[in-house]
Order: sequence, then C-alpha cells, then structure tokens
Amino acid sequence: IAADARARRLLGPECERAALHQAVGCPRCAHSGYRGRQAVLEILPIDAELDALIGQGAPLDALRRHAQLQGFSPLADAARALALSGRTSLDEALRVVDLPPHRADED
Repeated sequence: IAADARARRLLGPECERAALHQAVGCPRCAHSGYRGRQAVLEILPIDAELDALIGQGAPLDALRRHAQLQGFSPLADAARALALSGRTSLDEALRVVDLPPHRADED
C-alpha cells in the first residue's frame, strides 16, 4: 500500500521506499491476515558502566545515551523495522507498540 501521512509520521522518510503491507485475511489464518508469530524485542545488556550509572542513580537520559552508544535499539525501532521490512503491517506494529513520531535525528 502507499505510504500515507500517518506512515510517514511514524516511520519516517524510509517508508516512501518501503512496500508497506496490509493484513488481508483468508480461511488459513482465520481471517486475521497473519500466520504464526513475530517477536518484537528490546534487549538491554547491562555492562559494568551501565551498572555503575544505575547504581549512581543517573538520570534516564544518561542511561539511554549510554545504551544507545553500546548499540541498544528501542522496542519502537524494532517494530518500525518489522513494518518497513514487510514482516508485519503498520497497523499490527501500532497495536503492540506505542510508536512515537519518527524524529529526523534518528536517520
């Protein structure tokens, strides 16, 4: 389906190049449009530095900044990637994850 304003706002400019999918049901999938399950994961490894920051009561911004420098990817980013890759629809990603609007500094 074509990227609409909502998709552009939530997924960013990359949605223009992606083939977004919409679930279409059939008897095999009980008319849900989906078969099987797809995990949307957010994994935060706790290294020594992050452990120390947590122990010091560092603000959330400092924890988030350290995690991102270590390669952490938030749950919303994982859901965006699944929608952009066609593994799920934007509607399904929105159903299970609160997708904040895409920020230009995320590109």
